[in-house]
Amino acid sequence: PILYNYPPCTNNSLPENPPYDWDWQRKHLFLGVNTLKGRIPKKHWGEIQERGLLWLDNVVLTKLKDAEDLVGRLRKSPGLTEPQYDGVTCDELFFGTPAVMLYTDGLRQFDNPLNRLIYTYVVGKPSQPGAHHAFMSTCLNASRGQGMLLYEAYCRALPTEAEAMAYLQDFVVDTIHKFNAYFPGAVAGTMFVFGNFNQIPILSLDHEPEVDSKYYLDMQLHLIANDPAFAGLGGTGYWGNYVADEEYYRWSFRLLRHYGVEGRTDMLSEQHGFTYRPGHLQNCDFKEGLQGWTVAPASEGTVRTEKLANFGKTSQGRWGGVPGIGDTVCVLTRQNGPANSVSQKASGLQAGRLYTLQFIVADYQDAVAKRINPRRFGLNAVLSEGAEVLPEKSYVHVDKRIKGRYRHNDNVARVNLHHITFRARLPEVTITFQDSDAAPGEELAFNYVMLKPYFE
Repeated sequence: PILYNYPPCTNNSLPENPPYDWDWQRKHLFLGVNTLKGRIPKKHWGEIQERGLLWLDNVVLTKLKDAEDLVGRLRKSPGLTEPQYDGVTCDELFFGTPAVMLYTDGLRQFDNPLNRLIYTYVVGKPSQPGAHHAFMSTCLNASRGQGMLLYEAYCRALPTEAEAMAYLQDFVVDTIHKFNAYFPGAVAGTMFVFGNFNQIPILSLDHEPEVDSKYYLDMQLHLIANDPAFAGLGGTGYWGNYVADEEYYRWSFRLLRHYGVEGRTDMLSEQHGFTYRPGHLQNCDFKEGLQGWTVAPASEGTVRTEKLANFGKTSQGRWGGVPGIGDTVCVLTRQNGPANSVSQKASGLQAGRLYTLQFIVADYQDAVAKRINPRRFGLNAVLSEGAEVLPEKSYVHVDKRIKGRYRHNDNVARVNLHHITFRARLPEVTITFQDSDAAPGEELAFNYVMLKPYFE
């Protein structure tokens, strides 16, 4: 099958992650892919050929005017004209929009003189007889029968494993049934492109802090490796590793090797003891108020929960989720004198194992006012003696962006992402959040408290 990745050699915008350079690709990515899309330094072009990798350029389909417009874009594409490439992806189309028919007509008119690969990104499911039959037929018969549909299966996390599986049955399994119904055998020309982006606060499918996204991504690949509907699937892979943290990046391609190269059908998570909900902490997004937390306010009313409309989507980059996800925060108001503290005992840890603790901090008044004022906030986590923190794998990222990734990420409060890696020495560790470094009167909000085992 095609084992696909976009993009190689593109660094995460959080500099606390390592460079995702060519050496990184050699070590972590090439073990699980045979097809790349994205920019690659010229000095490495020869190695692409030596490794037998396919390399694709991209044709943007935004504001497609008519069939002739598409033909013009294709004829100008380096992926269809320059010798280093094997073809292009056309990005992107939505079932049910007029652009689908414009694209169908244009792709039929394009002669593809070098017979390069043309792969088409698509969102949604076919639903219009005639139009969608023609679209799928044209895409799959492009490149003399080597065309592919790249289905965008960017799966957000849900609170429970049962909910997640029901969601995947609809979003993934039902889609391939629909594809095959409209074009018998479409599975052979379809690639399921999963999302492996989890980088808060830039762009993340990792919506539920109590869920281990490593296990959830494993669920997705395990599903297509085992469900009979995917027998003969044309390919799979990822979009978005440049907005994945280093752990998730490495895990993603180890999964792709496990299923796509080694042909395994068991869950890789079983070898590492990963589960959907590790269960070390509870109520990590304060959906249930302060339930499960031990609160020691400096004075009455200085610790509370509040709702910040769209905070999870806009300031934290939780993408494509249920409205309101990530909008409840715990607010600490700093007083003169003793600090406020909020704590919880993490349980079920394995002595000797590495874990990652993450959480988000923001200025509450900045969030209310949608004010950009990036700085290091004075709310921190203190871990009890049962944890040995690894400074070289820990950081606080201060989001200093003026412009966000999307328009809805502009003109909103910026956050701090705390990322702490520690080795458990005891099965229980108390984690205490306190505002001792805040200025008197400052109101600091936090949520997205995530604790999960680290993939070494």
